[in-house]
Amino acid sequence: MRKHKASIIALLACALSAMPALVVCQSSPVGRPIRVAVYEDKGSPRTPRDMERVLGGDSAHFDLRFLSAEQIRTGSLSGFDVLVQGGGNSLIQSKELKEDGREAIRKFVRAGGGYVGICGGAHFTVPGDELKLGILNARVVDNAHWARGRGDVILDFTPDGQKELGEPSAKTKVMYHQGPLLAPGDRSDLPPYTLLASYETEVAKNGAPHGVMQGTAAIVSASYGQGRVFVFGPHPEQTQGQEGLVRAALLWAAGRTQQPIAPVSAPAPAQQAVAPPPSSAATSPVAVHPPVDTGCCGPVTAAGVQLQHYLDSLNVDHLWEQHTFVDWRTGEPVPSKGRREPPTHCSAFAAGAADRLGIYLLHPPDHSQEQLAAAQERWMGSDAGRAQGWFPVSSALQAQMLANLGNLVVLVYGREHGSGHIAIVRPAVKSRKQLDEDGPETTQAGGHNFSDGTAKYSFVFHPGAWPNQVKIFAHATKFSEGASGAMQP
Repeated sequence: MRKHKASIIALLACALSAMPALVVCQSSPVGRPIRVAVYEDKGSPRTPRDMERVLGGDSAHFDLRFLSAEQIRTGSLSGFDVLVQGGGNSLIQSKELKEDGREAIRKFVRAGGGYVGICGGAHFTVPGDELKLGILNARVVDNAHWARGRGDVILDFTPDGQKELGEPSAKTKVMYHQGPLLAPGDRSDLPPYTLLASYETEVAKNGAPHGVMQGTAAIVSASYGQGRVFVFGPHPEQTQGQEGLVRAALLWAAGRTQQPIAPVSAPAPAQQAVAPPPSSAATSPVAVHPPVDTGCCGPVTAAGVQLQHYLDSLNVDHLWEQHTFVDWRTGEPVPSKGRREPPTHCSAFAAGAADRLGIYLLHPPDHSQEQLAAAQERWMGSDAGRAQGWFPVSSALQAQMLANLGNLVVLVYGREHGSGHIAIVRPAVKSRKQLDEDGPETTQAGGHNFSDGTAKYSFVFHPGAWPNQVKIFAHATKFSEGASGAMQP
């Protein structure tokens, strides 16, 4: 076990080293690049582009490819060394993969493949019902409060890690967003995991109890059959300066030893870390990193950071749940009162988000929730909408720029018959390539609720809608007003 721990920590030390020269990890000689497959399908909207940013410039060491759920089901994993299952919604990922896909992953790892799970991808590994992989001997602590919120946390590496790294203090700050809090499991058919780092600080929002998160496992690894499993509860791939943790995990999961790795300078992450208001700083320590590359749409301004924090505070990952009757303003469940099966709540969420900012957007009871997104599109484009301060936006580029300046921007697809969809544009630094491929960053409720996705993924249940059939509207907010952020045509 100590040998297992030491090998992992040595790889972490290698990846975290700040030496400008070539870094040599203690493993076997360099061979071909590690063949990395990243799950790219429903339930994980952001991980593929994060991994492309982290690894895409290092083709000498990593051969990065993307696989759909169907490709995994039909045997495409056989040509790879490691599978990366990222953050998002592990239940949606599992349902998309189906049992054939889940078994394909188990078979791949049992036969010697590597698995790296991040956030939702870590949760996916824990034994449970038939929708879980069951490849890691762990349990989730306080799963009832999984929607703990977002913030930076301090990780405390184990004593073995501290010794092997040769650091006076083995502590690292990493972004956390509702990942699982892990503890040892009780499965006799699975080996125990190796603890690499635990949480020293916590995020405890949305009713989550304080004092639970500290001390639970944040990074662990284990064997499964002939293969290796490495999971992160937090998001090093989204934390500027901590991307090396992901590279180290891939090395270990691939079974590489003495693998030389030349440091690769990754650009700033597409999503800026969110600055909480002063009142919450004590319980949710979060760092705001200035952008290295302002991308195509400008930096996220102070007003944009305020808007980011506001959108996160709405807790859309946990509220406005589909197939549940909700209060349109808060997303909290309410009694059905004999009504029929409720729809998804994209339009209710958009209206509720606007309402809390003092902005009117067509909502119940002024219009029923049925086909509300289509009605909102027509209303924002009408004289009534313009009188309320809404104005049309001509492009995805302008939409992201406006959001980065702190304005409320919505993408809306209204169908004459049937359900449409509406999503809010989230402030983010994006390259032109990312914008062209995925559209603006988004926050939404709907068939899949998420606080951080993309326009391409937001309209995945409406084939052909993005980008040509989606209209864009914007409204100044209390964040942008007085900050030179509001833009009127």
